[in-house]
Amino acid sequence: MRWYLRYRRSDADVAELLAERGVRIAPSSIDAWVQEFALLYEAAARASRRAVGERRSVDEIDVKVAGAWAYVYRALDEHGQVVDVDGSAARATADAAACFRRAIEATGVAPTAVTTDGAAAYPPALAAVLPGVLHETGKLLQQRIERDHQHRTGCVRGMRGFKTLAGARVLCRAHAFLRNRGNGCYDRGATLAALARREVPGHGRCVGCAHSRPADVVGTVIAPARACTSPPTTGSSPGHPSTTQ
Repeated sequence: MRWYLRYRRSDADVAELLAERGVRIAPSSIDAWVQEFALLYEAAARASRRAVGERRSVDEIDVKVAGAWAYVYRALDEHGQVVDVDGSAARATADAAACFRRAIEATGVAPTAVTTDGAAAYPPALAAVLPGVLHETGKLLQQRIERDHQHRTGCVRGMRGFKTLAGARVLCRAHAFLRNRGNGCYDRGATLAALARREVPGHGRCVGCAHSRPADVVGTVIAPARACTSPPTTGSSPGHPSTTQ
């Protein structure tokens, strides 16, 4: 899943890389894993995320969803951390305002200054959500986030588009999570400890264990680092000992 999100590889490329290591899966399983597990890993690591800055650069990028254009709003702080990602079918004041609200709710930090491009939707959205915030516009001020867009755009190029807006939102948020993790925006020791506990609050499942593994995995499956705490079932299954000998 990390290879698919972090590097510019299609699901078929990742399936081939796994096959070379003895794990045979259908290419469609890669995207299914992203949709199922990516945000669970993000939630498990959230407590180890470093604080975001108080200056934000906000911009939207175009994506194709089921043949129609949609928009992904991205917010970046002054340190280069992706603050939040959201998707919308339209580019309007209400959508921009929702993006600002979501970023504040997700991080608990209200920005003191926001830079955007000259889109007409941003001034009224900021007036509704962050009245009195310093709002700056200009191409030069937006260079950091414009450069950062290329990582997400390059990652999506080999993915053959999106079928739903919800799927696009999950993938773009997962990509931002891995970008932040790779850029040192998470305490890695605390993140690994959280993931090792496996159970994600509110979901009641083991992240990465055989109980939640897609059914179309064929061949050798890499066992989890620790034994699953779920009760064993009759008969053998990858990662769980059989109760019958």
